[in-house]
Amino acid sequence: MKNGSTLRTTKSTLAFNILNADAALAVIKSATTANVEALVQLLKHENSEVRKTSAKELANIGPTVKEVIPALIQALEYEKYGVPSDAAKALAEIGPEAKDAVPILIQLLEHLDAGIRIDSIRALAEIGSEAKNAVPPLVQLLGDQDVHVRRSAIQALQQIDIERLEVVETLIYLLGHWDVDIREDAIRALGEIGANAVSSLIQLSEHDNINTRGRSIEALSKIGPEAKAAVPVLIQLSTNENSGVRIDAVKALAEIGPEAKEAAPVLRQLLEHLNGDIRKNASIALGKIEPEA
Repeated sequence: MKNGSTLRTTKSTLAFNILNADAALAVIKSATTANVEALVQLLKHENSEVRKTSAKELANIGPTVKEVIPALIQALEYEKYGVPSDAAKALAEIGPEAKDAVPILIQLLEHLDAGIRIDSIRALAEIGSEAKNAVPPLVQLLGDQDVHVRRSAIQALQQIDIERLEVVETLIYLLGHWDVDIREDAIRALGEIGANAVSSLIQLSEHDNINTRGRSIEALSKIGPEAKAAVPVLIQLSTNENSGVRIDAVKALAEIGPEAKEAAPVLRQLLEHLNGDIRKNASIALGKIEPEA
């Protein structure tokens, strides 16, 4: 290819033979809202700078030109040169008005390229509540082999619909993940949900699976006083036959503090328990629940 390339303007768009990146970038700089199709074609350029600049221009034009979003949706299906990533980034810039892209973005969550998965996740996150259909596949990505995909999925769920039971349950599961970063992300996400996660956590604290039960109680503990609605269930669990569950429940009551004052009688009984760890944690909990006593 030579530098003598020209980009010829037709009635509706630009018909062109791209010979170098400089020529393509020059066209982008002079692009107007009438040149949407040309900008989309430049998304398929082999030069990454051309693709990124074209995507940025399309994002700047945004939904004010009706052809932009359909054109970007079409670009999501182009397999070469990482075009889906650049198109997804442009759709992320547009945000909720790019909701028509949700079905294809969901499909791209299964793409072999982790970068494309991440950019699709971020686009869905910026589309927000209009992307609620993406919640189940995003939950699946919380188990993705790529740490950046998992973290992006957690962040996206926070922006879309973090309070759903299946999301909370998966975040609780991730509290036991081998990767410390993922554990911390899950804890942070549950903490940000706060009181709105409590009803789901109450349900899960009575789960048949003892690990799910323990992690749910741990999450209630981290939420603290805002988890006061869980106090009746935690009182019941503090007398559970499993000593580990008892101790977890008592620790959660301690973190809820004075809002858990109705637990005081049961905690006093536990001061006489044969298990030293239970006695110790009951004493600590009473000190936090009744600091003036």
